[in-house]
Amino acid sequence: MARNQQYVSESEPNCQSSDLSLPQSASASRPHASDFIITESRREFRPMRKCPRTTLASKFLRANGLTVFKVREETIKLLGKADMYFFSPEHPALTDEAQRVLDWAVDKKIKSGGSGEITTSHLLLGIWYEVDSPGHKIMASLGFNEEKVKELESLISDG
Repeated sequence: MARNQQYVSESEPNCQSSDLSLPQSASASRPHASDFIITESRREFRPMRKCPRTTLASKFLRANGLTVFKVREETIKLLGKADMYFFSPEHPALTDEAQRVLDWAVDKKIKSGGSGEITTSHLLLGIWYEVDSPGHKIMASLGFNEEKVKELESLISDG
């Protein structure tokens, strides 16, 4: 169980509670809209964190050797390098596979009966279970397998 402890802590040791304070705009006594992140699903404002938060999924992936550089390299090998945006980067279109991944993550969270948000860990598992997707193929080529899936599922249920 000690090995799994490294994934359980969602907070960073260098982040203080003061890092979550609301930033103040230079021109007004209240925060400016650009100081916030808009969460579309809830239509609310959340203060931006001054200190980035490392998620359970990112810690798990890094500990298992799946880095952004390796994923980028495998993506280019599998799909080729994109030349340009065909859709606005502000409103990217979802592929059918991506929509099924989101649907899977939502269904899994609802069926678990737990409260809280759908996390990147849920999305990661959704990608894995979309077997014909490029995401699944990339994960498999980098060593992600059913054993790692079970480990991640157990971490999610323990958290």
